[in-house]
Amino acid sequence: GSDRTVVRVRLPHGSFAVAVDDLLPDEFPPSPSPRYGGTTGFKTVDDTIEDLRREGCVYVKEYGFFATAEPVKVSLADYKRKIAGRSTILEEVRRKPDQDFSHLLEKVYFARQDVSPTMLSLAADNSKFVVDRDGTTHFGTPVLTMGLFVFPDVLKPRFGSGRNEGLSRRLDGGWLPVPVTAVRDGGVEYTQRTGVIDHGRSDPPSQIPRPGSHPLCVVEFALRTISPNPAAASLRLSFASEDAKASPPTLDTLGKRVRVRRSNELLAVVDLAEAAGLQVRIQGGTVVLEGMLPAGSPACVYVYVPGWNMKPDDHASLSCGAALWKDAGNYWRGVLKSAAEIDLPDTMLTNLIRSSQVHCLMVARSGDGGKEIEPWIASNCYGVLDSESQVVLRGMDFFGHHEFARKSLEFFSRRYTPSGFLVSGYTYGPGMGQHLAAIGDHYQLTKDAPWLRLHAPTIANACRYVARQTEKTRRLDARGEHVPEYGLLSPGRFADWGHWGFIFSINGHAYAGLNLAARALAEIGLAEAGALADRAGDHRSEIRRAYQWMTARMPVVPLRDGTWVPAAPYEMGSPGPIQQFYPNLSIWYYDHLGGPHYLVAQGVLDAQSREAAWMVDYLEDTQFLKGWESVEHPDYRAEKHRNWFDWGGLAKSQPYYMHYLETYALRDDVKPFLRSYLNSAAMSINRENLTFWENVWGTAAWDKTHETGNFLYQSRILLVMEQGDQLWLAPFVSNRWTKDGQVVAVRRAPSYFGQVSYRIESHANSGHIDATVQSPTRNPPKTLVLRLRHPDGKPIHRVMVDDANHADFDAAKEIVRLRPSTNPIHVRAEY
Repeated sequence: GSDRTVVRVRLPHGSFAVAVDDLLPDEFPPSPSPRYGGTTGFKTVDDTIEDLRREGCVYVKEYGFFATAEPVKVSLADYKRKIAGRSTILEEVRRKPDQDFSHLLEKVYFARQDVSPTMLSLAADNSKFVVDRDGTTHFGTPVLTMGLFVFPDVLKPRFGSGRNEGLSRRLDGGWLPVPVTAVRDGGVEYTQRTGVIDHGRSDPPSQIPRPGSHPLCVVEFALRTISPNPAAASLRLSFASEDAKASPPTLDTLGKRVRVRRSNELLAVVDLAEAAGLQVRIQGGTVVLEGMLPAGSPACVYVYVPGWNMKPDDHASLSCGAALWKDAGNYWRGVLKSAAEIDLPDTMLTNLIRSSQVHCLMVARSGDGGKEIEPWIASNCYGVLDSESQVVLRGMDFFGHHEFARKSLEFFSRRYTPSGFLVSGYTYGPGMGQHLAAIGDHYQLTKDAPWLRLHAPTIANACRYVARQTEKTRRLDARGEHVPEYGLLSPGRFADWGHWGFIFSINGHAYAGLNLAARALAEIGLAEAGALADRAGDHRSEIRRAYQWMTARMPVVPLRDGTWVPAAPYEMGSPGPIQQFYPNLSIWYYDHLGGPHYLVAQGVLDAQSREAAWMVDYLEDTQFLKGWESVEHPDYRAEKHRNWFDWGGLAKSQPYYMHYLETYALRDDVKPFLRSYLNSAAMSINRENLTFWENVWGTAAWDKTHETGNFLYQSRILLVMEQGDQLWLAPFVSNRWTKDGQVVAVRRAPSYFGQVSYRIESHANSGHIDATVQSPTRNPPKTLVLRLRHPDGKPIHRVMVDDANHADFDAAKEIVRLRPSTNPIHVRAEY
């Protein structure tokens, strides 16, 4: 597979290659994966592609090229008849109705996605608490064990019989970081509610850690009878240590409370003031509450766990009970107050967007006394990574959490060597490029020139380092010609795979970072910014040249419509799918996980180019329907090919590593964008606590904020997107959200042009959709582009702007073009 014989074809308008074994069907080896054809009535990706290869011909429609082997078994005319009526997946997606999130949560969601714990914290605070689905709460100073942070102390509840039959979990208010676990047992409903407040603090909350905070974990246990009759209730609260070196906690009763301590340290307080007459006793490390619970007289028990060092005698300062939940809600509403506010008709999606911001804040830690934020990429593992952490802070930045992003950017800015290299130890190349790009984005979103001037020396030094690395490859071969990798970044490694090479996505990161940082530095008048921008332009040209050089040597690949297209190389030097060159490694997914589709989002390849179209068609037709057999649900292995609309559209290993959604967005491909956006979320989230898994179907790390950050960035594209000197509003809003009476509202969304707000209200039954737009005023765009999609797909036939006829609209694209104004703009689209 790594040394296929190919015929290279050079035409005036492009070059490609054909593998000879694709023309020899009798010699082509059978597919190693199981075939699901025959009586089951459908074919897998491998079945379909293998059947195409067995035709013994290659039809590159884009170039008008047809090849077969002698003796000829099929002519071009015959082959065209055979494939007539076939479509690529994307062609079929564009003909289907918009994807529906609630439908996905019924069809593609697996129960094991709901099992992950919930980490609780104040924003970027270092005191963390973890609550399991069954209510078990972990606390104390965590210890790094086998790559995971393990909490030494634990509170484990036992509700009634302890069987936990029918246990359910939800978030208080739909999105607040206050998980609520409920169990019905023996005529009693037991409810546990857990959250963290800043105890004793009354000043407005902040996105960043505040000195002097007192994070208090509050656990409320409420017991009530299910029927009008009294019922026997039993609640056991066991305190233990999971650290073998630590002594077990000591429990003692002080009036209507139980103090839990270890030596001279207060671990927790159990408040029994509202226990409604239940009998209480201490049994070792367990508080036991038992008795008959009267009908209509619920009992409540509160446990307070301080996240700071307290002496046992200070326990009386921890109280307040139910009043604390108001504090918890006010805290998080206050934290989000300065960020973009989103309201969608889909309540689950709205709550997921809000919760995602909260979890990026909770998972982060603070350093240097709160002067910098450590944007962790997962709750209890991995920590801060040079590459993935940029995705977290970037997603938050585009939602208006600028202070969080700024302090996170500064965390990395302090970790450059004098030569300009970002010390990491995880990747080489991606992290630096992503950090520089995030700095460029942050400046465009905030126009914070004083901050940029303060860090300009470090940023410029890093840019010079990137430029120097591209100099290392500017070599000539023995014939005096440029080597193929001429002008590329010196070899790097992408993510977990320890393979070093001239990887195209890494080069794209370096170009994007150099370009965006140089543009920002130019705006503050840095003398060498122009030269750095020129170097970025040169790098972009060399990446494009190398990419085309490599594509010309890779065998074309088949699509589901029977045509073949030029392939997309992962790196210089591997002219084919990466696993053909490293067959003993399970790294097939790197062709898409770190593949060249990045180059479109990074601005190296034009989004409207043939290369971009070929890439997304190939990903959808082949790669996105492959998966990890070891983690896939057995039903899925067949169902994903039957129901490709719901089960496709994303990579099955870390879908949020990819940037193909930006390609759909830049190509203004509405339905594919929506489908992939919603499909990825449905397969990655925990529906109960609204956090993201690292991989689909509840595998690998839980509460993975790298994935969460990219979801936020995609959500922002869904609602607001820059396109050069244009600002697009509601570019990918589903027409399922514009039914009569529904409202889509966006407030204070940051953009390169300043904050923007809009409200879309549907009166579809009356034949019109209304919108109000408050355009940005800081540096207004040339044009506002507002998309208004009718729920039945009807075209716009007239537009009124501020009660006057408005001719600048495109019925086919469902858009209205507007001139920015300092006053609210009122739009009515009639259908």
